[in-house]
Amino acid sequence: IAIIGGFELHFDAYWQKIKEKKADLVLLPTVSTFESKARWREIAKTRAFLANTYILRANRIGEFESKEGKWNFYGDSFFVSPYGEVESHLGKSEEILIAEVSKSELTAARKSWGFGKISSNIGIIE
Repeated sequence: IAIIGGFELHFDAYWQKIKEKKADLVLLPTVSTFESKARWREIAKTRAFLANTYILRANRIGEFESKEGKWNFYGDSFFVSPYGEVESHLGKSEEILIAEVSKSELTAARKSWGFGKISSNIGIIE
């Protein structure tokens, strides 16, 4: 199991380490707002697929008011499969998500795509 902050989701170096360690699950706590829901879903789906790992994103819900204005945290916590598919998600209320990490699904995804073998064979350097 690996854990990375939401901002780090964007950087390849973190994902190279996650792939090297063969993390089965990446926990991704976020505090996203500004109507970024679709972008977060797409990048998480892509990262899960390319790393052939599960991603569990837990995003903040509710509102926060500061001098600069009101922040609306939209929720949309979700669970992504190693095939890059959102298997379950939550809304913008307090809810609970229960998901299953399947070692056989991880093995099948890694075997069928072989991204780990390919990247090590082409000499990716950090």
